[in-house]
Amino acid sequence: MCTRYGVVRAGEAAFLYLVQLQHLEQTERWIDTELTLLRERAARRPLPEGPALILSYLREGGRAVADSIHLGGCRMAAKHT
Repeated sequence: MCTRYGVVRAGEAAFLYLVQLQHLEQTERWIDTELTLLRERAARRPLPEGPALILSYLREGGRAVADSIHLGGCRMAAKHT
């Protein structure tokens, strides 16, 4: 196999591949953790007052999910079944 470091043997190539794969998996876990924290913070954030477009959040399985839309004092939401 030829890499930017030159020619490597098959065993070294497999090792480099596993290291890269492990790094990608760690990065994915970090991104998932950060997104979960951001969703939780958004769910705890108080709704601002006044005429504005505001998303209301409902916790489902530990994640914040958009539940309804507020336009000023009017709340529009889909029927829950």
